Amino acid sequence: MNNLYTKDTLKHYLHNPLGILGMFITLCYLIAGIVFSIGLGQLQGDSERLPFIYFIIGFPLVILIAFLFLVICHHEKLYSPQDFSDEANFVKLTGKESTEKLRKEAVEIISHGNNVLRETKNVTEKVHALMPIVENVEKLAVKKIESIYGIQFQREVQYVLNRHRYIFDAFAQKDEIFYIFECKYVRNAISRERLRSVLEQMLRYKQMFKDQGIATKFIVAFVLDEFTENRQHEIMDFYSSVAPEMTVYVFDFNKLKVEFSTKS
Repeated sequence: MNNLYTKDTLKHYLHNPLGILGMFITLCYLIAGIVFSIGLGQLQGDSERLPFIYFIIGFPLVILIAFLFLVICHHEKLYSPQDFSDEANFVKLTGKESTEKLRKEAVEIISHGNNVLRETKNVTEKVHALMPIVENVEKLAVKKIESIYGIQFQREVQYVLNRHRYIFDAFAQKDEIFYIFECKYVRNAISRERLRSVLEQMLRYKQMFKDQGIATKFIVAFVLDEFTENRQHEIMDFYSSVAPEMTVYVFDFNKLKVEFSTKS
């Protein structure tokens, strides 16, 4: 009994809605047990005893129904923010999910670009032609970020919260801080619209983790197929003016391929 109700375990229960529910049930049955063992003899007749007996029988059923309702309809409310702040909540994407992620990223690149892959005949062909390039870009960018920070990242992960799936290019954890990495491939010129879109996406992610009480560091890397210093300055100047707290890198795709000896 003493081991179960130490200061640390009680603190954990009070931080967790499911733990509070369990403590409430325990307290109710503790009181009922005391009344049953001490006061039952003082109750006179069925009119006084039956309500107590009905409580003993009915209370577990009410709790069971309430618990099933929470599990089925509001399961996310059974957990506290601390329950989500664990590396295990980041799950590796399946092959099908990874393919769908690459497809969406290819569509994003095409939608924000002009005359992308002009040799292809339609959007579907453009997307399929771009997907392996995007995958290679992300692999190289992750290797570069790993070399900068000295930590290993897990590629293509998802974080599930309140029935919503948040998909990231890479994730790492170090010193209780979650490192979230997003890679954006730029085939030719990049528009301000796309820069703003990436900013809004990162701000949404940042607020989501902040609401959960999770310390995070967001890293965004733009990998340019046609790298120039002017384009690099354009990207860096944009984010330094509107979001100086963001960590942004601009890499040359060709240099990454040479550095990590990988063919596109």
